[in-house]
Amino acid sequence: MIPEQEWIEPASKEDGEARALRLLEDIQSIEVQLGDRNRMFENRRLGDHEYHQWRAKANRARHQKTLEYRRLRLWLKRAK
Repeated sequence: MIPEQEWIEPASKEDGEARALRLLEDIQSIEVQLGDRNRMFENRRLGDHEYHQWRAKANRARHQKTLEYRRLRLWLKRAK
C-alpha cells in the first residue's frame, strides 16, 4: 500500500473518480510502452542495459500507480 504520508484523500467523490481515471490511463500507457522491445530515446534504440534499467523503472512506476489506484477505488467504494 501507499504510505499514509503520501496518500492524499480526494476532496470529493468526483475528484476521486477523476483521479482514478487518470491513474488508469497512466497505468495503461506504461503497459503499452513496456510492450515495445525496440524502445527509442532521442532517435536511437536503447541498448540492452539501458532498456532493462528503463523497464525496471517503468515497472516500479506502474506498481506504485496500481497501488494508488486500488486504494482510491477502495476509498470510492466506502464513500458511496
